[in-house]
Amino acid sequence: MLSRRDRKRIANRTYNNYIEIWDPQHTTENVIGQEAQTPKKLFDLRANIKTTRGKQYLEAQKVVGELLHTVTIHYRPGIFKDMKVKWKDGQQSRWLSINAVIDIENNRERLELMCTEQVIIDDRTEDSGVGGISTEAQND
Repeated sequence: MLSRRDRKRIANRTYNNYIEIWDPQHTTENVIGQEAQTPKKLFDLRANIKTTRGKQYLEAQKVVGELLHTVTIHYRPGIFKDMKVKWKDGQQSRWLSINAVIDIENNRERLELMCTEQVIIDDRTEDSGVGGISTEAQND
């Protein structure tokens, strides 16, 4: 049981972003009975997102930017590092790959998701790297 002071401390955190947690490795049975990987939305959550670092490098004749984000959420079991975060940032959606899931202070109050966003910069166009999420799922 949490003390009153701890409950107030938890309630006063600001989670001002809406995110979705997606599992790109989810398998379902298709029409002909074969297993197929189809992305599945697992959770709708509120989060606090901070951009911690960014870098650019050249890959396959394109300039690729990589942003590292720290996503803080209330504790939720069932989130793993091979999942994706869909961040609804204004009118556009940004896809983040989860690199690590950290239980802060091991007290099951909040999780920090260390995430990477890849931005391909070529001919003045930007495209978030969503690897594993189909275009139909991206438009949801």
